[in-house]
Amino acid sequence: DRVCSQDKSRTCKFTFHARAHFTDTEGRLGSGHNRSVLTFNDVLPGPTLYVCEGDKVEVTLENHIQDGPITNADGSPNTTTIHFHGIREVGFSNQTKFGPWSDGVPYVNQCPVQYKERFQYFFHATRENMNAPPGTYWYHSHVGAQRTNGLEGVLVIREKGYTESQRDRDLVVALQEWYDSPT
Repeated sequence: DRVCSQDKSRTCKFTFHARAHFTDTEGRLGSGHNRSVLTFNDVLPGPTLYVCEGDKVEVTLENHIQDGPITNADGSPNTTTIHFHGIREVGFSNQTKFGPWSDGVPYVNQCPVQYKERFQYFFHATRENMNAPPGTYWYHSHVGAQRTNGLEGVLVIREKGYTESQRDRDLVVALQEWYDSPT
């Protein structure tokens, strides 16, 4: 969560640990009744990611979802993915053409990440090719009902020249549909 200089881009690295939990503690409270949820980094919703225009973004997903109470639509209880909604995921790593080669849609453009496995997502936060221009986005699992059970969060790409005073007055609100029991 930083100001964005006009000329200094960074490589922003994030690690997400996907886990099954309950809505029983600060940071992942739900509607007031205890139920199973899935979390990125033990919080509900997942952590808000802040990057600057021009940054290279690397997100490592580590799947720690064991066979649990929330089963995916395909019957598997322990696979997951991340889809960065509105991000084209091109222009980073070895990608030289339009992508994405992985976008979190299981069995369409990536295999789901199995229990105890990890997967890395890459993209360049740039206006080039309308890849990932500045704005507010969200990320979520694209496997079964994991999104509605907690695996989602916010991604903010700030414009170059984003100042301290802008940072101090900006506010992000994340809304998500919620069910009393796992779907």
